[in-house]
Order: sequence, then structure tokens, then C-alpha cells
Amino acid sequence: MLRLKEPLELTMYRVLPENISDFISVYIIHHGDSSCSIVDTGPQVSVSRLTGLVTRLGCRVENLLLTHIHLDHGGGAGGFIKEYGPAKVMVHPRGSKHLANPTKLWQASLEALGPVAEFYQEPLPATETLLYSPEDGEKLHLDGLEVVVLYTPGHASHHMSFWLPSEKTLFSGDSAGMYLERQGKFVPSTPPPFHFDQYLESLDKQARLGPSYIAFPHNTIIEAGDFLKRHRDQIIAWVEAAEEVLEKASNYSGEDKVNLVAEALKSVDDQANALLSDNDTLVKAIMQSSIQGLIDYVVRIKPREERR
Repeated sequence: MLRLKEPLELTMYRVLPENISDFISVYIIHHGDSSCSIVDTGPQVSVSRLTGLVTRLGCRVENLLLTHIHLDHGGGAGGFIKEYGPAKVMVHPRGSKHLANPTKLWQASLEALGPVAEFYQEPLPATETLLYSPEDGEKLHLDGLEVVVLYTPGHASHHMSFWLPSEKTLFSGDSAGMYLERQGKFVPSTPPPFHFDQYLESLDKQARLGPSYIAFPHNTIIEAGDFLKRHRDQIIAWVEAAEEVLEKASNYSGEDKVNLVAEALKSVDDQANALLSDNDTLVKAIMQSSIQGLIDYVVRIKPREERR
């Protein structure tokens, strides 16, 4: 149980099976006498564990606040509703249709993540009438607790963050990178299609709030300090390193480009260096996906944006 300060009571819960339980967390915000809201459900594989936790806590879940619909964040939303019962699902308008019909989301996840997606399990459809897409800057009132919605694209076009002004706490999803607790490393998360300029704009937008705390789904709460500035410097270094090596690699194979970018990241970022040498399956999938996103940005997205 984590208490930031009264009156907010916040539970951080590890939802994956024990052997990798330190990878994904959900946050349960208690508000009112017996009500609560969940920030990100985690994947379908963990739904039964999540509903069991809610039952033990004895709170009534009124809202699912999804930062985005990637399987490890919102993949369990439809399954949670089916197993637990109705709850309003706050989701970015670009992600709403993929919760109601997750077929394309599942196929794209299989292509990007392979066995990791299979481990997360296929998402179930969410009841369309329960889906709600708040506007950027919209203030949600949860039994008197104000939660401000921020559109924070870059990691994904359908990404939102949630800001609790009274607690100066930011639920950043993957818009401010990931913290991998077992490895003790902070890294950007840049899967394709990654949009660099939007990522920076989202970081700046969050920094202007002056958060005291950042709640990462991967997977702890930290004192914000100058983290957002340091993370901004980190992602700039990643992109510049990728651009430098890819400029000379137009005729290289896809695998060779991946290896070149990986070596470039190792040379500019000690945290990336450590993770790229890690044999953990999930870490390998994260880093592979991030490198593919960097390559896609440099080779395809950036030239297209410059032609506009």
C-alpha cells in the first residue's frame, strides 16, 4: 500500500505471474467511501488476479483509466469488464474502436511482439457503451478527486496521461519511458510508429505541470525531480545516434540496421548498454521493438514529415 498524502489512497499492484511480477503494475486510486478507479488494467493474462485484488480490497471499480491500448496496458480492459462487471473505460479516441473490436490490435501485437504477445493473451472486446473518450485537458471528477486528462502522443498516437493536481502526481504510461525495476534502468520506449517530435512535446507538456511524483506502470512511483529533463536528453541522444549510423546504411539489410543502431545506443547510453546485454525475454522484446521504432522513424517517418 502506498500513501502519497491524505486524502488519496493509492495501491500499486503487480499483476503478472510471480516470476515476472516486477514488470507491470496497475494503480488503484481509492475515492469516495468505497469506490475506486484503476489506471491501466495490464494484459488479459492478469485479469483474474486483478479482479481478485479488487474483491479483497472491497472497493467498487467505477473507472478504468487507460493510458493507451497496448496489450500490457489496456489489453485486459474487455476481460476485466466481462469478469468483474460494468466500469466506464476512459480511452483515447484513436484507441476506442480497437477496444470494441481488438482484432487488428491483436494481429499487430503478434507481428511486433510474437511470443510475448501470446503470453499477454488475446484481448477480449470491451462493451462499446462503456467506452468514453475524454478531450485533451478534460477534468474528470471522481467523488471530488480531480483527474486531468493529457494527450501525450509519441510513444503511441492513442496515448494519454493522467494528472492529479492535488497530489502533484503524474501517471505517465509509456510517454516518459519505462522503469525496469529488476535491472534498475530507465529507458525510452519507442515502438513503431514512433514520432520523435510528438514525444518531446509530450515530455515538455508534462514537465510544465511540475510533478512531484511520476507513477510508472513499468513499474514504481518515483520523486520526479529533474527526471523528465534527463529523459528528454536521453531520447534525443537515442535518436541522434540512430540517425548518424543509418545515414550511411541505406543499402544494409534490416538485421544489419538493427545491429548498427544497437551498437550506437550502447555507445551513448549506459542504461541501453546494460539492457541490450540482458538475456531476459521481455527486455529483449522491449529493446528490439524500440530499435525497430527508431529505424522506422529515421528511414520512413522523418523524411515524410520533412517533405510536408
